[in-house]
Amino acid sequence: MFPDICRATLLNASGKVIEHGAASVSVKDKSVDFSCGFVPILKFGANVKIICTVHGHPTHIFSGSVFLSSPSLLRVVSVECTMLPGAENVLYIASSVAGNVIIPYSGQRRRFIKKTAHCVVTGISTQKLTFKAPRSELDLSGTFFIALKEPVFTRESKIMVKALNNGLLFGSSVRCECEIVSIGIPAVKELIEFVRDKNIETVSELLVKE
Repeated sequence: MFPDICRATLLNASGKVIEHGAASVSVKDKSVDFSCGFVPILKFGANVKIICTVHGHPTHIFSGSVFLSSPSLLRVVSVECTMLPGAENVLYIASSVAGNVIIPYSGQRRRFIKKTAHCVVTGISTQKLTFKAPRSELDLSGTFFIALKEPVFTRESKIMVKALNNGLLFGSSVRCECEIVSIGIPAVKELIEFVRDKNIETVSELLVKE
């Protein structure tokens, strides 16, 4: 959905900014913990709002009542969530989507060869993705492609990526975090829809019913 701890702004019921800090959301408990250098003490049961941001973009508004207020922590319970327009452009979601790593390279005499390996994309956004794959001799030092189809795309599409590291080894598998270099317009539209749908699914119990 968004990071375990994200930047956030605390407001009173009328929308006046109280403080800037960080928030941690528990969908299961329908609560939000807000913290900063010094949290103003608020009355038990007071209605407040917390706006979460990712990369400077507001993504969600959580509204609820104060359950715990101390100089270091404010806990808001019985929260309802509003997902803001454009949030899907910056949100990073957990996933489990099968795909293929494709690493093209050119040999002598204009022969074009490629290496492939199966992978599972474990997290994705419009800017980056993370995948795990069996340990192999694949060279992840340059740009390469991750090929995905359903449920992300209606037809197989290739995302050009660049590894942010050479992969972290975990036993017989490797985990690699990548920056998305390029993706076709039709594919990116489907990716945005996928991210939004998955996020709505995650916070569905908290969403304000229209």
